[in-house]
Amino acid sequence: PNLQPRAFLQALRTMTRKAGVPLIFDEVITGFRLHPGGAQAWYGIEADLVTYGKVLGGGMAIGAVADRGGFVDRIDGGDWNYGDASYPAVETTFSAGTFCKHPLTMATTVATLSHLKSQGPALQENLSRRAAGL
Repeated sequence: PNLQPRAFLQALRTMTRKAGVPLIFDEVITGFRLHPGGAQAWYGIEADLVTYGKVLGGGMAIGAVADRGGFVDRIDGGDWNYGDASYPAVETTFSAGTFCKHPLTMATTVATLSHLKSQGPALQENLSRRAAGL
């Protein structure tokens, strides 16, 4: 928690963009704890590929990968929006796991994300302030 290399990470983002290399963030611990947008929002950086876990599942075992630029299209089918005419148009490869799409985990994830969204950044700010007081 004491190591917060903002300038280094921002410089790294600049270098990776210039070199055409994807920037990958592991937000399993930092995602949703520092800020609703995770370490990316905290540092003012947009990563290309991000892993999430822990807080995302509201106590249930979960892991998620998010991307910008289509890195996981072969797994999730690509960009689409629920409720309109779009659909996952990219042909996918089979992907499975012990708890993939587990209904209880999906329900707790939706509840967790809804709560985080409704509380906004104040949730993390108040928690950080209280932790600093300890």
